Amino acid sequence: MASQKKQGERVLPVRSTRKRRQLPDMLYYDENTDSYVMPDHSQVSISSKTPSQSSSMNSDQVANLQGEHARELRIQELMESKLHHIRKEQRRQRYQRLQWMQDYQEWDKSEDQDQWNSDNETFGPAEQASAILDALRFSEQFMQVEQT
Repeated sequence: MASQKKQGERVLPVRSTRKRRQLPDMLYYDENTDSYVMPDHSQVSISSKTPSQSSSMNSDQVANLQGEHARELRIQELMESKLHHIRKEQRRQRYQRLQWMQDYQEWDKSEDQDQWNSDNETFGPAEQASAILDALRFSEQFMQVEQT
C-alpha cells in the first residue's frame, strides 16, 4: 500500500478510527450464574441468590435491558435522521445563497451595458419614450381638469 501511495496522498484506514461510545451498562456473561449480568449487579446476584433464581431474574433483566437498548438505538437513529435533515436544509440554503450571489454578480455586470436586447426585453427605448409622452399628456389633462 505504501509503495502505491503518491506524494502527499493520505491513506485512509479501512474502518473509522473514531472513538466509539462505550455503553456503561453492557451485559457480560457470568459463568457462575450461567446468565448475562450487569457489571454492578454481578457480585450481588452471586452472593444473595441461588443460581436458578438469579438466572430467572437475569433473563427478565436481559429482556428489559434489550427493550431499553432497542429504544435507545431508535432514539439515536431519530436524532441522527433529524440532524441529517437539518444539515440538508442548511446545505440547500447555503447553495441558494451562493446561487443568489452569482445571479446578482451576473446582473451587476450586465447592468452597466445599457443595450436593448430585443429578444429578451419587449419594452425597448421606443416604447419607453411613448409611455413617457402618454404620462405627460395625462398629467396635462389632469392639470386642466383641476384648474376648471
